Amino acid sequence: MKKYIIISLIALLIPSISFAENTMQPRIKVFDSSLKNTITEFDAYASSFKGGAYTAASDNTVISGAGVNGGPQVRFFDTKGKSKGNDFFAFDKKFRGGVSVASGDINGDGVNETITAAGPKGGPQVRVFNNKNEPILQFFAYNKNFRGGILVASGDVNGDGKDEIITGTGPGGGPQVRIFNEKGSVIWQTFAFHKNFRGGISVASGDIDGDDKDDLIVSQLSQEQAWVKAYAVNEQKTIHANFLAFPAGFKGGAHVAAADVSGNGKAEIITGAGAGGSSQIRVFDGSGKWIGLQAVAFDKDYSGGVLVEAADINGDKKAEIIASPSPIKISREKCQKNCVALTIDDGYSKGGSFESMIDTLNRRNVKATFFIIGRVMQGRPDLMKKIVSDGHLLANHSYTHGFFTRMPNGQIVHELTYSNDIAKSITGKETKPYFRYPYGSHDGRTDSVVSSLGYRYYGWTADSYDSRGGASVGSITTHSLAGLRDGSIILIHTQSTPTARALDTIISMIQGRGFNLVRLDEMPDAPS
Repeated sequence: MKKYIIISLIALLIPSISFAENTMQPRIKVFDSSLKNTITEFDAYASSFKGGAYTAASDNTVISGAGVNGGPQVRFFDTKGKSKGNDFFAFDKKFRGGVSVASGDINGDGVNETITAAGPKGGPQVRVFNNKNEPILQFFAYNKNFRGGILVASGDVNGDGKDEIITGTGPGGGPQVRIFNEKGSVIWQTFAFHKNFRGGISVASGDIDGDDKDDLIVSQLSQEQAWVKAYAVNEQKTIHANFLAFPAGFKGGAHVAAADVSGNGKAEIITGAGAGGSSQIRVFDGSGKWIGLQAVAFDKDYSGGVLVEAADINGDKKAEIIASPSPIKISREKCQKNCVALTIDDGYSKGGSFESMIDTLNRRNVKATFFIIGRVMQGRPDLMKKIVSDGHLLANHSYTHGFFTRMPNGQIVHELTYSNDIAKSITGKETKPYFRYPYGSHDGRTDSVVSSLGYRYYGWTADSYDSRGGASVGSITTHSLAGLRDGSIILIHTQSTPTARALDTIISMIQGRGFNLVRLDEMPDAPS
């Protein structure tokens, strides 16, 4: 009686439009098993709500949970999208982190319960309700102080005739997946990906190998490649599949679901692209081989991610696939102690130093802030997209890199607004409030104009002096580390080949002294 999840929460391509929209109304679309036909679609909440929706399915019913900034309202719809009228709030009505949902028969009585979990901003609490919407079980799935939200699923992973409760951490938590019995006790757990991964874990279950036990399906939910794993829930933690659901260059993660869409008696793995790409859905067999099914769920301009669910809700022996806009909205947590920001300025050179720096940062899993000149953004749009998709912060460094103290106010306004418009047209993201004066040239007048535009000036505490003639790997390393302390902001430049060669050593030495390398928006004093 397994029931599938809600979780979560092209070739995958960044939408080829001037500005990709990452929010939309809480639209739920139900596709047939071929993904070629839409059976029904409807808004689970008011169309003005843009926080996404979690979904689950049970007994000819589609279940929804409000996404981020919504109250913890759980709603029930028939297969035509008509409300069944038995809605309820899983947590305090004032809570605005949303509520993830699942459905499963956890006590073996033949009737599915509704499983709920608090979204971001709430503690990692799971609450289970019977078919009268009465709470029958509650527990904390992780440390009660964790506030990243959790994702839930259910499935009979041990063949005892009861569905177990499966949880994955939301963004900000370690990649820990836990499975609980009907009493809320942990019976199995694992770190699904590298222990330092903090992008959240989407979870699902389905019998992908036909042994009459549901297997565990997990994926990296955000901030990294869309890796998917399928586990047998046994002592050995046997891995059935380990694959990329979308191209390696896509770093938005994936949502997962599992159900038998082919009618062969085994569950397939359904994946939905995370934020940053099109709303593509792809279907794989239990070994991770794509079976030729895919579709784009929503408008081509939407890039906020698509949550997937699957279950046979119309009794045709094949699972329908349910799509909703992802409720997972990523906000980066601020560094609390020993924080150092690596900032990289200016433009582009044909020597390959820019690309080399990005490769080093990505290999070391370090995120930096790039203050890039607007005309360089304009000429290198693919590189700007890569900066953002790889998780770095793109900031404003003016359009022409002139001396601001020599510019009239109107030109200053143009320099900042034009560069911001370029960045937004390429990446869909504003550069505000992060700005750095070219040459550090500013005074009270320029500061007033910059502030009026919503920007904040960021200087540096350590200059690598890599823009000077004769700079070497050794001198750049020494200057970059000068006065290293909590709150340091280090300045290097994209065009410097010696800096590109020194960067790996600089990172190693900073981390070796116990400091955390972060983006400017992760520094303790960064604007909220």
